[in-house]
Amino acid sequence: MSDNPFTYDNGFIPDVVASNVLNKTTKQNRFINSGIVVNSDPIANNSLLTPSHYVIIPYTNDLGGSPETWTDDKKISVANLGSGKQRMFKFFQDKAYGWTDKSQEFTTSNPRDVVNSRFANWWTGVDEDTVIKELGGVFDNGKIATAHKFVDSKAGALFNARGFLATLSKFGDLQDSSTNNIVVNSAVYSEMKAQNMLDNPNNQVPQNQVVNPFGTYNGMKIIVDDSIPLNPDGTSTSYICANGAITYAVANPENAVAVQREELEMGGRTTVVNRRVTTTHINGTTVADNFTPSGSEPSVDDVVKGSTWDCVVDPRNIGVVAYEAKVSDDFNPFKSQSTGNSNVQINPSDDQNKSSNNGKPASNQNGTNNQKQSSDDSKSTSGKQTGQSQSSDSKK
Repeated sequence: MSDNPFTYDNGFIPDVVASNVLNKTTKQNRFINSGIVVNSDPIANNSLLTPSHYVIIPYTNDLGGSPETWTDDKKISVANLGSGKQRMFKFFQDKAYGWTDKSQEFTTSNPRDVVNSRFANWWTGVDEDTVIKELGGVFDNGKIATAHKFVDSKAGALFNARGFLATLSKFGDLQDSSTNNIVVNSAVYSEMKAQNMLDNPNNQVPQNQVVNPFGTYNGMKIIVDDSIPLNPDGTSTSYICANGAITYAVANPENAVAVQREELEMGGRTTVVNRRVTTTHINGTTVADNFTPSGSEPSVDDVVKGSTWDCVVDPRNIGVVAYEAKVSDDFNPFKSQSTGNSNVQINPSDDQNKSSNNGKPASNQNGTNNQKQSSDDSKSTSGKQTGQSQSSDSKK
């Protein structure tokens, strides 16, 4: 990758130099900050800097089997405990940012301060992208999808309460005790509000008018994050999750942060380099035994493939289920106009009181026609007004 440090030309825009302030990303990272992703596994934390491309998490199964009949004429048989392992990726990652000395003289948002204050937040965004990609890959695996994903196959089916309950039923008898959160794209959240799906225990505000906070649905905290993809056709996959369903760990290797000064390059250049080793993992899944990396070593690009993953535990112990459904076109930013399948218009035009029939007034708009008058004794005036309205319409 070629060098591309922040330079004088990047930073100095004469017409707007007074407004040259930090343009922070709008990425919210709500998913990874929700409590679903936790950094609490001691094995994962202690294994990242060992010489391997994987973290191995062993597990022991719970007790099983049936009791035997107690007699004094046969030996009691001894049962064993089943065990297994989850294999987790390690991602070895680095990133460098640089700036020239001259650029510092001509920017009010000092590039050095930006790098120092925003590097950690940038890494958080990277971690969230990895989690989203990993969820997509895990639920692209046929075995896991069959057990833990509900796709509303009805033609044009929108996100709805029945589909939500069908998804939740994938947890079996754990469905009402293990889930705490539902993670959705903002378009899905708008669909939920329009359908009065938000919890409103005090009954003080109509549910479809609730704006802040995001609130709850069926007692679950709603996490709205546009890192969750929305497809052009309006389909989106939402996730119902338990707290701690995803393991995360990060470690700093030797020379994790380095600052390099190059006095002769570009009039003086400073570069900050950051290196780290990290893992994110959907608990209950494992990297498949037959997995082969697409490059010389595993990378985030590998997690999006269903063939990368396998399930090694009772699927109900995977703390995430997926619900794929559509939103109406009114809430789909890929659509340019309303199609009339909801009462909300997000792109009203100046002529919204007109029908498409040669510009004539639509009789069902606003509950009245703007040519009608409210009293019989103003007919002459209303006639003039009607004529003016029609004349105005013909000019349009």
